[in-house]
Amino acid sequence: MNKTITRPIRSSELKTLSILALCLLVVAGCAKFTKQQSENIAPFSTQTISMIGGLERNLSKSQEIYLRRIDSYVGEEGAPTERIINLQKQVDDMLTAITVYSIQIVTISEQSISENKKANLLADVLEALQEYVLNDPYIKNAVLNEQANQELIAKVRQSEDYLGALRMLSPSINEFSAHAGLVLDELEKERKKLQNIYAEAIDVKYGRALEMEVVLRAIRNRQYDTMIAAVNYRNTHDPAYIDEMRKQAVIHVKKVIKNKKKLSDEELRLIHDITTDRLSTLNEKDKYLSPDIEDYHASHRELQAISDKKEAAIRESRHAFIVWARAYQRMAAGKTDPAEWFDISDSGTLLFGAARRAVF
Repeated sequence: MNKTITRPIRSSELKTLSILALCLLVVAGCAKFTKQQSENIAPFSTQTISMIGGLERNLSKSQEIYLRRIDSYVGEEGAPTERIINLQKQVDDMLTAITVYSIQIVTISEQSISENKKANLLADVLEALQEYVLNDPYIKNAVLNEQANQELIAKVRQSEDYLGALRMLSPSINEFSAHAGLVLDELEKERKKLQNIYAEAIDVKYGRALEMEVVLRAIRNRQYDTMIAAVNYRNTHDPAYIDEMRKQAVIHVKKVIKNKKKLSDEELRLIHDITTDRLSTLNEKDKYLSPDIEDYHASHRELQAISDKKEAAIRESRHAFIVWARAYQRMAAGKTDPAEWFDISDSGTLLFGAARRAVF
């Protein structure tokens, strides 16, 4: 039998406990209640680990190709990355916490001790879970009613029925899940804020290239308009098209058409040669400009892809907290079929690998 922790779990211990999670599963299969509603609850921790394990929460810096040095183009205040990093860690810790809690309710049930002692151990674990709500440095409007929960914990410690104690803690589990939702709300706000900041930084980095692209496009358009006017003049001999060419003010073409109301074929040929030569020169300049323009668009695409992945991670994590809380309610209510706890209608494809696309 495993030795159960007999005092509240500190949040600093959760990382170590999560490493032990898979080891505990080896012996979790023997856990059973002895009451009329008794049922093997080991699958609850197994399914929780499967669900949380499906959430890939690490984003390697190597994935950033175009944005690696974008921070240097952010304004003087810099990008406020500290808060989003802390919020991401908070979510990660809370996901670890529900994994540890799920394992602990199984390992407690394994102990050859009285139902009241099991209930007291359960209360210890819940107090550790509540630390994330009561002592959260980032979310001040906690949904947890501290006084009501202290009264609830006291009631749990008096319980002579472990399954009944699990059921009693359902409201606290819901409050924990609701608080996780608030943390995720803040994380989503920070994600949007950072996306806007980095989008502006990309525009700053490639600002000169973008301005030059506009200038070259304007010059190119004048060449096109001059050529079109020359073709129209050749077809109609309408002097209005000479005025149109004059308005475009293309260098050298102005000299050819100066004070002219008629143009010869030789002059039209000269206008054609001037504009095509100028377009050829512009195309050469494009060869130097194109890499920056391509990097500009690639940077925005990469930023959007990373932001989309973070948005998906937030959405999947929110789903995980909700599904887990509902599963807990069903398990504590005495439902005997583990398949009914993490219902496919609630979790969708979450438990079947779809969440692997989500990253923090």
